[in-house]
Amino acid sequence: MTNAIYERDGVVLEFLMNWTPHDPADVEAGPWEAALRAGVAGTKALAEAG
Repeated sequence: MTNAIYERDGVVLEFLMNWTPHDPADVEAGPWEAALRAGVAGTKALAEAG
């Protein structure tokens, strides 16, 4: 995942995910959605603070 913060008509947060096909049997189950939301919220807080 690539995170970018830049200004264009205000502050813009951009999150780019590079998804690669894989065998589902090789992927461990995990709280991916919660981790992604926490990362976005943390980046947003940093952008707003400075």
